This record gives sequence, structure tokens and C-alpha cells, in this order.
Amino acid sequence: MIFRLALDSFHDAHLDLVTGLGLVVLPAPGTDVVLDRESVHAAAWDDLVGRLAKLGWTPSTDGAAPRKFVGVTTDGRPVVELTGESPIVDADLEARASLRAAAGVR
Repeated sequence: MIFRLALDSFHDAHLDLVTGLGLVVLPAPGTDVVLDRESVHAAAWDDLVGRLAKLGWTPSTDGAAPRKFVGVTTDGRPVVELTGESPIVDADLEARASLRAAAGVR
């Protein structure tokens, strides 16, 4: 079963608790605002990572990149992968496809 969490005004998470695989839909590019030389999206991401860590989820990495991008939604929002601490089963292709569909990844 995939759960959808609206984590803040910018991010939606889609979590498969059984496989320990998750996706976070990021804000649309070009919608960031800089206040006092700080990116609002970056501050929201940092807060999100801390809250997800308390729930046992971390962003997947892609080599040297701090996030593993898996695609974009139909409205152009980037999507990154999460990994849960305690999966019950390995994620197969069907579980991955279901998660991508739930997150709206094209």
C-alpha cells in the first residue's frame, strides 16, 4: 500500500512501507524565492529531510549526487527517490511502477 503525505507547501511524498521505497515530488523549477540570500525551497528541503529521518526515511543518493532523480511529473516537477529503514520485501518492477504512477511520474 502506498501512502501519500503532503509534507509541506512544496513537497509530496509517496511511501511504500512494505518495500521501503519512496518518492518525493519537489517544487516546480523556477518557483523558488530567495529571502535574505536563502532559498525557500532549499530551507524546506532541509526541514523535510530532518522530518523524514525521524520516520526512518532518507533520500537515496546517485553516486556523488546528494539526490537520486527518477524523473518528472506530468506538470514538470522533479521527483527524487527515498529509502526506508525497514523494508519487509524487496521492491520489484511492479512495485516501482505502482509507486511512479502514484507520484505522477511520466
